[in-house]
Amino acid sequence: MASDWQMLTEVDGRLVAEELKSYLDAYGIPVLLFQEGAGIDAFPVAIGSSLGRVQLFVPQADLTQARELLESLLHSGDQIEPPIPETGQDEQGEA
Repeated sequence: MASDWQMLTEVDGRLVAEELKSYLDAYGIPVLLFQEGAGIDAFPVAIGSSLGRVQLFVPQADLTQARELLESLLHSGDQIEPPIPETGQDEQGEA
């Protein structure tokens, strides 16, 4: 089963990893985070959330799409935002 998951990327800090995970989740791509380090258990909020490298793994079947989404995000210069479901009207735009 472990071979069904492939490493997509490695980032600095848990917060960045969680944002990327949320972004990919919004596109239907499950993500597993893996982080080694002393800080994650001792200080999970104050220190552990920003220390160390975090690896993001996705299912082999989703690897190509996840790479494309990540590449698109990195080249866009935009902040990480999940896709907005099409409902017909934008609540923020209505006044």
